[in-house]
Amino acid sequence: LAVLPARGTDITADASGLVEVPGTTESPAADADARDSEASAKRRRCEPKTDKHGVWTGSTDPGGEYVLTCDPGYAVSKHRTVTLTCSEEEVQWNANPWCENVDDCAERMYGCGPAGLCVDHVGHSECICERGAEVRQMSNGEQVCYFKNETKHCGGRNCGAHGICVDLTQYQQSFDTGDNSFRCSCERGFMDDGSTCKQADCGERFDEMGTWSGSSAYLGEYTLECEEGAFVLGGT
Repeated sequence: LAVLPARGTDITADASGLVEVPGTTESPAADADARDSEASAKRRRCEPKTDKHGVWTGSTDPGGEYVLTCDPGYAVSKHRTVTLTCSEEEVQWNANPWCENVDDCAERMYGCGPAGLCVDHVGHSECICERGAEVRQMSNGEQVCYFKNETKHCGGRNCGAHGICVDLTQYQQSFDTGDNSFRCSCERGFMDDGSTCKQADCGERFDEMGTWSGSSAYLGEYTLECEEGAFVLGGT
């Protein structure tokens, strides 16, 4: 099917016999080159990212800056914002960050005192006191739980925001005293390191065909990203 020019249009031909119609400046080959160039440009961009607790903005072009801003109460390693740069050589991100809930309990200078457990919420924390304990306000404004007239070994000790001090002279049948006169009774996911309750850690992992990133601590997000051509058996 031939497309004829409008009446009155001048038509010229060169020595090769190719016909040139005014108003048609691009050949099908040029169109194909333009489409290939556009597709190549898209392939040369890093993959866009999303985060359920933050927003990504910026450029995904090679050399461009891509910024993750976390929602209030969330952060990446204690930072509300983090910036990535799309690698110009490999056209991929140099890291894989995501927003996590900030442990506000860990920010408390006095924890919740020797007789309280801290409950972390998004953007704040609160102390739950043991039955019979009283509340005292510290000089920095934090409220802690303590037992009035406490004169035994737990008197001045603090097991952190995630534990309660247990005086072993009162609980010898429940705990192995050893050489200690007290121990910390820690909430799930934390362990007594001899002086306070420390967050349990599942340990680092390694993979020959991928990279683990994130936090290996209890309830932390730990992600395996496979190299190109590899996949997680049984995963997605």
